[in-house]
Amino acid sequence: MRHGQELGSQIFTAQPPGFYTLIRAGQAVFGATVSGGRDTVVALALAGLVGAYLIGRRYYGAAAGLGAAALLAVAPPFPTFAANVSADLPSFALGLLALAFLLLALDDRAPIVFSALSGALLAASVSVKVSALTLAVPVAGFLWARRVYVHARMLAALAAGFAAVVLALVVGYWGGLHGIWVGAVDYHGKARGVPGPGLSLGDNLHRVVHFLDPRTPFAWLVLLALVVSVTPWRPRLRLPLWPLLAWTLASALFLVWHHPLHDNHMVLLAVTIALPAGIVLGGAAAQLGGRRALAAALVLVLAWSAGFAQEWRRDNRNAAAEPADILWAVKQIDRRTRPGELVVTDEPIVDVLARRHSPGRLVDTAFLRFESGLLTDQQVLDVIDRDHIRAVVAARAFKARPGLLAELARRFPTRLDQGGLTIYLRA
Repeated sequence: MRHGQELGSQIFTAQPPGFYTLIRAGQAVFGATVSGGRDTVVALALAGLVGAYLIGRRYYGAAAGLGAAALLAVAPPFPTFAANVSADLPSFALGLLALAFLLLALDDRAPIVFSALSGALLAASVSVKVSALTLAVPVAGFLWARRVYVHARMLAALAAGFAAVVLALVVGYWGGLHGIWVGAVDYHGKARGVPGPGLSLGDNLHRVVHFLDPRTPFAWLVLLALVVSVTPWRPRLRLPLWPLLAWTLASALFLVWHHPLHDNHMVLLAVTIALPAGIVLGGAAAQLGGRRALAAALVLVLAWSAGFAQEWRRDNRNAAAEPADILWAVKQIDRRTRPGELVVTDEPIVDVLARRHSPGRLVDTAFLRFESGLLTDQQVLDVIDRDHIRAVVAARAFKARPGLLAELARRFPTRLDQGGLTIYLRA
């Protein structure tokens, strides 16, 4: 995008345009690098925690706010994806802020302004990840619970904020709307028809039912919140909890239906479970008062600390260096092509680290794109021929396409191999 290719018309996009706009905006602040993209998501994760705090605060003061934010911070896989450049966490971070502004509007604090901000953030959330449409459940629940349907001006402000963001995106990406729809909607619809192990409703149901891992402090804190909620020690909350619980149920049903279901999609369940559970725990601890409140707070802090330490270790394990084969490919591409030259690869980090560009149609060459029929061997070859590509790196999906590999060998006389990776060169 920064080098002139247009989203939708020239660049294949697997997500709505808001995701790419958001990452570009963040990289304008943190740097146009992989680290800049990750820093953008980290910042959005922190913003999501602020949103969780503001929501909890409306329920039972600062204690419930801290409970919601703290529990979300250690809710797997939220911490894992807080530094990964993917769309789910940024989308729901914006969604939490949207709910926070909605609750501020319902509290009669500048209802028109906060309603408009809430609507704009809701639209932004959906523009980053379509699964944010599940936010319609808590939004409708809160509006119904507070009888906001009789306040036309507030509803109009909410709708206006939503429409303003949608209109800005439509105008900004007018020339690529068809391609954006194909990538962000049709692609995922076709993916539901791709067969394979672990892709059935039964498999999804198993993952959702076993989402809470008893080896994590998060699971035990959620169980404690469930127990507290049915005892005399449950907090007397200022707002009904059922809109958030309805969001949890809707999210679980959505994930059971979703196909294929990946780890990043489970961020939605982490958010929708942590939010009400954290509110209940924080509110209950504050309600006890005196020494009992301090004792309860100490127990919660110790459990949270254990969860934080566990997620810290998990993230450290994930922070591995790039494999030697990838670094070898980067070195070869850097030596044998010109800076800024187009290079086709099914391992995009090679282009990024070598400071080369990818043809927009081939920025995403995942297995699923081939298997869904939205990308074919011939389309890859057409791009290679049209753009006079001099280097192709095959490391993942290309390796599973024998017909494509045969055509690459015919077109490119020079072949370099390292481990499971192959580079095809014109000369």
